[in-house]
Amino acid sequence: MSFALKCIGNAGKGIVLGVYTIISSIAFVVAILLWDLALTFLNIVTCFIPRRKGHVIRDGHPGAKGIWPQYIAPKEGDSRSSCPALNAMANHGVYFNIVICDHTVVIHSINLLFTTIYLGILPHDGRGITFRELTGVIRNTYNFSSTFCIFVPCYMAQILGRSYFSDKLDLSDIDVHNGIEHDASILRTSPFALSFCVAASLYRSNNPSPYPPR
Repeated sequence: MSFALKCIGNAGKGIVLGVYTIISSIAFVVAILLWDLALTFLNIVTCFIPRRKGHVIRDGHPGAKGIWPQYIAPKEGDSRSSCPALNAMANHGVYFNIVICDHTVVIHSINLLFTTIYLGILPHDGRGITFRELTGVIRNTYNFSSTFCIFVPCYMAQILGRSYFSDKLDLSDIDVHNGIEHDASILRTSPFALSFCVAASLYRSNNPSPYPPR
């Protein structure tokens, strides 16, 4: 009897948790849409106000005054994803570490008295990145809307079953099948889709030349 009651209790907790997840997800999307609508209205109202050129990126951040961290190609063991925008931030990321007591510590910012100097955009190895950190660096690097910059990392965390506020990810985690990556491309091969024949047929249908592309 007690086992049956325990099963019923666990089932009830699961139902409550499922309902809470659905409601919180809907509330989050609605909040993002309202926030985006407010930003759109604000942009319309303020579109006639002159904007200062060269002040999109704040001082002390990568890209300020047109100065970006050096590009360094990924090395073996670095984590990369199918998203070129995230890969670019890691390729221009941190390649500076120190060893303390036989432990390697990666440093990608130096906190001074009144400012923070960023040595790179994302950690160069593409590992151990918090979802909240992604929100900030995407916003500062690409000047996307704040709603987009928070929605995408939150969506990544949801796909991976992790917490946006406390968990981390490696860039390669984003490529989990049927998450953001899915069988929709007809030009890129993947372990789940053979697209070479489709791409070749597409090329031939739009190019009457008998010679293959070089």
